[in-house]
Amino acid sequence: SEYRGKETNEARNQRLEKDRQRHSEYRAQESEETRSKRLEIEKQRRRRARAQESEEARNQRLEREKLRRRRTRDPESHETKNQCLEENRQHHSQTSVSAKNQRLEEDKQLQSQDSASETDEIRNQSLEEDKQIHSQACGQESDETRNECLQFCQIFVEGHLNEDFSFEDYNMQSS
Repeated sequence: SEYRGKETNEARNQRLEKDRQRHSEYRAQESEETRSKRLEIEKQRRRRARAQESEEARNQRLEREKLRRRRTRDPESHETKNQCLEENRQHHSQTSVSAKNQRLEEDKQLQSQDSASETDEIRNQSLEEDKQIHSQACGQESDETRNECLQFCQIFVEGHLNEDFSFEDYNMQSS
């Protein structure tokens, strides 16, 4: 560590590059099974760490990742950057559309389930209220009033069934 404090940026970069090469050679030799296990362990470790990090630590991590990506892209040519951006746009638009459609479909299903149960409850409640009102009204009506209402309903229904029928015809018939 004392030596590393005195090394130049160029020497440091060369050392880091050699380390990367050695590491990538080592990784190239590992089996697919070992690789997938290692990746899964790393993924779980990152998930646990992220679950425990504070809001401030999360913001710092995101900022570091943003800077790292920016540094990686700086040496790229504009053409390469544009190509990378376009590929990302296409990837996100494809995944976004399918993910969005899936979320919308799930939302519709949940909403229809909720509204169906709500609608049934509301409908049952309304029917119950109507029954109560009707039974109260029936108890208060006389036979004469019921007959008048029944005649009016029959005329109304017949009027809708026979378009030629009008209320004037009814008045002439009843006179």
